Amino acid sequence: MKTNLKIVAVISIASAFSTANYPAASLAMSLEPSHQVSPEQFWNLYESEFAIWRIQRNDTRGNRSAESPWTATHVPVGMGFVIRQNPLLLLTCYHVVSEGSESNSGNIVFAIGRRIKGDKEFNLLQAQVAFLLIKRILFKPEYDLAILEVDPTQSTEAHSKLDLGAASADSFDIKSLDLDFDPAQRAVGTSVMWSTTGSPTGDQTHFALPPRFFTANIVTNYVTNVPYSAKSASGVSTEQTMTGVRMFEVDKLMLPGTSGSAIVNVATNKVIGYAHAYRSFQIPSKTRVTEDVRIIPGLFSVKTNREVLTTNTLSLAVDLRNAEGYLKELGYVSK
Repeated sequence: MKTNLKIVAVISIASAFSTANYPAASLAMSLEPSHQVSPEQFWNLYESEFAIWRIQRNDTRGNRSAESPWTATHVPVGMGFVIRQNPLLLLTCYHVVSEGSESNSGNIVFAIGRRIKGDKEFNLLQAQVAFLLIKRILFKPEYDLAILEVDPTQSTEAHSKLDLGAASADSFDIKSLDLDFDPAQRAVGTSVMWSTTGSPTGDQTHFALPPRFFTANIVTNYVTNVPYSAKSASGVSTEQTMTGVRMFEVDKLMLPGTSGSAIVNVATNKVIGYAHAYRSFQIPSKTRVTEDVRIIPGLFSVKTNREVLTTNTLSLAVDLRNAEGYLKELGYVSK
């Protein structure tokens, strides 16, 4: 059945991403999260995160009003979470918005979006979604990080429908970034949670923005160089590298559209990182399959043996401590 997605005309829109297109695969052996998540924690996280939408439009005259006669395609590409209330600032991954410009203008622009306030039934057949154009984007590719500045005064309608008054960094602790680098916050076995509304439902064009909530465990953490790809403003894929950064892995798959979501320590409710990517590992099994390969159809064939590979998936998060100095220097979080 075709989804009836009702777009509430507000200001603008923006879009969704994933680091690589791997088949969804669950980890064969997974630890059970050691802490239960309360419904209040889930809703606090939901209210402080937004899907990031990518809008490709034909009108490049710079008209930023809701009445602008754009012909545009829009799709969610990731997530962003509130790190400051006034001005309203969100943190996301650089690769989510790398096609944009600091002024967020041109053919490709980005916006925050969510189902309208009070719409918690999550009917996938009909969704009312509100959007607000991002005012400014600051890029920090060395941490795969971007800061999004949003001006709620652009639209009182958007402010209300997106419930921006409830979007607060106080819902989880972004201000305390573990100055003593407390290893317990990111220890192996630590239970963490994250959510996404930017992932498709059903086929890849079905975006009704229902929240998906995940809990998992940290299985390892380390310092390393992390290469990743991001599209430039011209649409060309470029190779980036995070050099000497702290990362940690969790034992569940991060769906496409999760990039930029806050990774929260369940026990302390502190943000300890943000979703970056997922990676799969091909692991040889002991199963072997015999195939009848016909070299010349109708003439002769040979038997070949091959080993079956199984795929396990882990997800990779950027430790927030990498950007601690940057966030504090620019006043995005308290010193």
